[in-house]
Amino acid sequence: MEYFQLRMDNVGACSSCAVDVEGNSIEVGSTMAGREIFARIDSTDRRPLGDLIYRANPTIVSENAIEVIQNFTLPDDSRIFPVTLESVLYANHGNEIHRQGSIGNAYGILLNWPDTDIMSKEDEKAYLKLDPIDRIRGKTAPPVVLRESVEGFDLVNGGGLGFLVSESLKLAIEEARLTNFVFHPVKLR
Repeated sequence: MEYFQLRMDNVGACSSCAVDVEGNSIEVGSTMAGREIFARIDSTDRRPLGDLIYRANPTIVSENAIEVIQNFTLPDDSRIFPVTLESVLYANHGNEIHRQGSIGNAYGILLNWPDTDIMSKEDEKAYLKLDPIDRIRGKTAPPVVLRESVEGFDLVNGGGLGFLVSESLKLAIEEARLTNFVFHPVKLR
């Protein structure tokens, strides 16, 4: 099976990171119990919201996207949780946030950091020497990922590579015509 780095194409509107009601970022290891989670959407962005709303950890996806993704295998310690999409107006060069209300629902996917190395030390060293902008745009040779670190899962936290997606999940996302998803191949060793 082949794997791909998950990237975002930003054709549709996107959000800030996931935050709680006080505006604190949600991070790996965060407790979700009893917390309402928000993703802030810039009210001045007139593009339609894409299905991949935020690409980091946690990744935020639309309700349509989670319907596809939940049918695939994620690591046991993964967490999927509801997110309220909130329209905000940024002022004072982004230093002030004026909340304008809920505009819909989405889901967060939180994947813990891998327990094992994703790349060999040599491959990681070679990859990090490449131009970061070219890496993001997929203009370099694909990164080399250790097969045993991803096999058995369809969505994996690839550490510095971001989320890694199996070919079967990639094809399901493409077949469902979900937006803002871009995939760059990785090479398995």
